[in-house]
Amino acid sequence: MQVLGIVENMSGLTCPHCGGRIDLFKTGGGRRSSRDLMVPFLGAIPIDPQMVDGGDAGIPISVMSPDSVATLAFQRLADQVGTAIEGNPAEKKIAVR
Repeated sequence: MQVLGIVENMSGLTCPHCGGRIDLFKTGGGRRSSRDLMVPFLGAIPIDPQMVDGGDAGIPISVMSPDSVATLAFQRLADQVGTAIEGNPAEKKIAVR
């Protein structure tokens, strides 16, 4: 199976009070792994408490909070995946089915 790339999940949290970034866990592991494994780094998705609320309510974060840091991260990730698939004819066939 071909790997399109690596995504770093739970990568930081935006402080709800000051808007600053809080690293709850170590960061950069996804980027290091992508370099070590020679696969693309597709992006980092932050922790966002609104994702929990939206998940419980059945509402995607992109609908619940379209301008949130998490929504923007998912949009960048989708763009990266689209670009990776466009460059891979085998993946295009799978995506079309």
